[in-house]
Amino acid sequence: MSPPSSRDTLQQLRQHMARLYGLPVQLSLLAALLHACQQIYGQRTQVLLHWTGLPLTAAGDDASAWLRQLLDACEAPAAGSAPCSPAQALTLARIEVRTPQRNVILAPCDPMPSGDWSVRGAPGGEALQQAWQLAAAALAQTLEAESLVELSRALGLPAVTQQPALYLVHGADGSAAPFAPLAARLNCRVHAFSLREAGRRQPSIQALAAHYVRRMLSASPATAYRVGGHSFGAIVAAEMATILRSVGKQVDQVVLLDPSLAMAARDRQSDAGNEMLTLYLALHPEMTEQQVAGRMDANELAARIAQRMPRNRIDEVLSNRHACLALLQRYRPTPDGADGASCLRLHARQPFIASWNAAAMAYRQPGIDVPGNHFSMLAEPHAGSLAQLIQTHREANNDHLLHS
Repeated sequence: MSPPSSRDTLQQLRQHMARLYGLPVQLSLLAALLHACQQIYGQRTQVLLHWTGLPLTAAGDDASAWLRQLLDACEAPAAGSAPCSPAQALTLARIEVRTPQRNVILAPCDPMPSGDWSVRGAPGGEALQQAWQLAAAALAQTLEAESLVELSRALGLPAVTQQPALYLVHGADGSAAPFAPLAARLNCRVHAFSLREAGRRQPSIQALAAHYVRRMLSASPATAYRVGGHSFGAIVAAEMATILRSVGKQVDQVVLLDPSLAMAARDRQSDAGNEMLTLYLALHPEMTEQQVAGRMDANELAARIAQRMPRNRIDEVLSNRHACLALLQRYRPTPDGADGASCLRLHARQPFIASWNAAAMAYRQPGIDVPGNHFSMLAEPHAGSLAQLIQTHREANNDHLLHS
């Protein structure tokens, strides 16, 4: 089997590493090479990475398992180890392959500049080179389908290990990006789900919640979790909390950001014009419906959106919104999905689209009104207020749990 185009593989890996982790492609290429060594020299062969004094042994049998370890090693190197620079991952890496017959030390080239996938010191070098390219292509496909973005890493934020992480679920556009201002303000690690093909295939909101719970549990095994979401994502997060409790996990906090507007969407018919208006307001959270509706025709609205977003991304967002709306229209909430002291409901104070507002009020449950509208509540200057409320609630709820 011949490897896919080297150029295409490298470009895809670069894009996905930037989207998911905000890190250079060399880290994923090193992970692919470590996996290729296991394939070529046998699963019983011991493959160790010596990188700036850090020995590392894989805990899994695929490139993704290696990548997870490399990410952790970069962020929190072992005591006595020098900081690991992801951009120098291939330049500095030395890979020790221990077999019953002999040990060899491998020194890889970085294929990014010239497409050279050679590895110095490798017995059977051509076979390893091909296996490396195949492993890199497979990892690119895995990362492309990855729904869980380590938003804190992607934003280059300092590691915070003292506070439990918060997992946030996308709105109907399927994007993790709107959570970036909030993630930058929170004093904890923030992970965010984005809607990918596997998510779009789920038949119900409960099934989508179960899909995300499985991904979360596999990525970060723990006894207690914090989950949340915005709009459509708040509905999913409430169901995730129910599922987590059903499998014996403690749910320390459930953060529901303006969920009533999504619930109201079950009762209304949307059209192309309304969807484009919603998309424009999502791209411009500082704007209001009154500043846009009636002042721009459909063509001008589409042209302005195209200035901010490529055509394929516009199509993807509209497809995501269509899929999420279909799930909402079939949705019947699981009883007691998000009740109790662990649940924090934050409602946008300013109305969004007038035709939605009255319907949304019918679904609004007790909570706290926060500055901004449905989209601007997540953006600056309101993200700081949101972060403070989330942190204060977590601390208060944690005290409640300790003394109950």
